[in-house]
Amino acid sequence: MLNTRTMRNYAIPVEKANDWLTAPERKRIIKTHLNWELLPYSKEARYIAVIRDPKDVFVSSYFFIRENLLGNAMPPMRTWCRLFAAGKSLAGGSWAANAAGYWSQRHRDNVLILSFASMKRDLEGAVRRIALFLDIHVSDEIIQEVCSRASFEYMKSIDRRFAPYQGAPWRKRTWMMRTGRQGGASEFLTPSQQAQIDASCRAELQRAGSDLPYDYICGRPREHADDSARV
Repeated sequence: MLNTRTMRNYAIPVEKANDWLTAPERKRIIKTHLNWELLPYSKEARYIAVIRDPKDVFVSSYFFIRENLLGNAMPPMRTWCRLFAAGKSLAGGSWAANAAGYWSQRHRDNVLILSFASMKRDLEGAVRRIALFLDIHVSDEIIQEVCSRASFEYMKSIDRRFAPYQGAPWRKRTWMMRTGRQGGASEFLTPSQQAQIDASCRAELQRAGSDLPYDYICGRPREHADDSARV
């Protein structure tokens, strides 16, 4: 059972989350893993979605949940892989449903879709694109500072700020950052397991009628020349 005192202090109450009021741009940021359909929509808000290769999402979620939540009760990776491919893992449900929902909104002027793979390839380009999308105009020095603080190395150095609640009794500390890599799932998944996740996600996207460029999202060569305009 989770420590209720820990959970009570985990999230910042809405009325106290007011640092944005003193920020230069006075823009409030809300991070979520919820599907698009569960979000309140406003024309005044800007929405940014980052879509990552589901195989990397699987590996990341496996180690996160094992180390920070379930410990020795964590199922073996092959079992977790079957659950993930079926959209039934504890990591937040179906990857395909989540990705397809945001991708379907890409034509809205206030929605920006990015792939994790493209951000790894060109972090500065992604930062500049996000700044333009948010109507933020700053110097090159500020852009470079943002890039530095968005690097895996920097975020790993301040990992404690991102660490989840201290609710796992078998852990003296928790962590959030593991490797930050693109395409690292092959270190833990067999070719068969990778193919299983690919096939499952492709099939679910097809059933949903989504034209999300799956290969590009996974960091492979673009299938269509105009994919880069949206991800």
